[in-house]
Amino acid sequence: MNHPEIIDNTFPEEIYSIPPKPIVAISTPWKSISEPEKALLEKILGAVRISTNHVNVIHTAQLDVLKWPNKPSHVLAFGLEMSGFSFYEPFEVQGTQVILSANLSALDQDKDGKQKLWAGLKRMFA
Repeated sequence: MNHPEIIDNTFPEEIYSIPPKPIVAISTPWKSISEPEKALLEKILGAVRISTNHVNVIHTAQLDVLKWPNKPSHVLAFGLEMSGFSFYEPFEVQGTQVILSANLSALDQDKDGKQKLWAGLKRMFA
């Protein structure tokens, strides 16, 4: 028997949905990320007032947000590409804001890329 009123009366307090953390997707395993690259990632996240403690870092070879069961609000992808989308230009996939970037080692040496990423992040987190 299905008695929804029992559930309603058993748990009278409001239930809150905790949104998934933003995701940092990287093409290189975390163990292979150098300290300067980790420092760069900290600076990038700090610029939008997030720390590595407040994101989920995943290593993946392919970025397929549509297949993720828990859709995060934001995805920052380093060293990953999606067909039809350019680096440093934020876009939305089913309610998730996504920005693609060169991998952290290349970005660390690319001043122009850092500026383009910052401009994209400002639009994404505005």
